[in-house]
Amino acid sequence: MSDTRADNLSHFLQSDGRTVILPIDHGTVIPVQGLEDPVAVVNDMTDHVDGFVVNFGVARACVEAGAFGDKGICLRTDCYKPTFPGNPDEGSSRLFGAEEAEALGAHAMMNMCYLH
Repeated sequence: MSDTRADNLSHFLQSDGRTVILPIDHGTVIPVQGLEDPVAVVNDMTDHVDGFVVNFGVARACVEAGAFGDKGICLRTDCYKPTFPGNPDEGSSRLFGAEEAEALGAHAMMNMCYLH
């Protein structure tokens, strides 16, 4: 493992190799009660978790607010359109890449693949 990869991974892991990572990327497509102010959620949870999975907008807002501290940041790079009558499922689309992750100071990236 390269030093950069090990350094990035260390932001998510405790000294015993365990981790608690909080995904708060769900409220971008489907509203989730309690995630109306994701920066406040990050501020409230920073002392209790090792890292966060966030979308670009939340990551940018948290970086600007200094909310992440030294916690791991995993940038979610995709988006999907939820299905409902009259709204066909076209799967997920990648919106962001390594350049955006690096610009935000992310330590990892995640892209989910929905196959319709």
